[in-house]
Amino acid sequence: MGKWYDFVEPHKDLQQGDILFECPVFFPDPKVDYSKLEDPAKLKFEMEFKDVIVMSQSCDIQQGAPSMGVMLCPITSLITVPKVDNLRNLCSDKIGSLHLLNKQDSTDEDPYVDYYIVDFKSVYTIPLATLKNWKGYKSGKIPRLTSPYAEAMSQRFGFKLMRIGTDDTAKPNIEQLKSRWAELRQS
Repeated sequence: MGKWYDFVEPHKDLQQGDILFECPVFFPDPKVDYSKLEDPAKLKFEMEFKDVIVMSQSCDIQQGAPSMGVMLCPITSLITVPKVDNLRNLCSDKIGSLHLLNKQDSTDEDPYVDYYIVDFKSVYTIPLATLKNWKGYKSGKIPRLTSPYAEAMSQRFGFKLMRIGTDDTAKPNIEQLKSRWAELRQS
């Protein structure tokens, strides 16, 4: 197994595949009545701390203005998988909204990194300047997904974003499909 992660100091440039633990993510109050909001500056936001991975392309981040929104997706532990049967689907990329990141054993230079699951259903954005400011206060090295694993994750994310959503009526009926297959096999 190749090396899945490098470990970088927090002051290093932000890149796609950086795992940021306890990153502040902001949400507007879902109960706001926008028809009565006279001053948008008074809109309240809730802040939560989430474990996330950077999804924006590294080249975009490096050329980005401070106000550029950096895309992040939450990551979760393997313990969040509800059934052992789901692990096979997760390993074979059959769950389009999730992506499995492999573990990496510890070495003399690098600590152990457990399996993580990237959840493509939730995407957060944080201004680049805010993220850099927060990251500058972190201590300890940050895990960074290496190539080609960062690119594989990005490709899966792209597939999730560009998929064509069809209703279930567009899918073949499995019983009719099996019946037709059996007919063809007998011919």
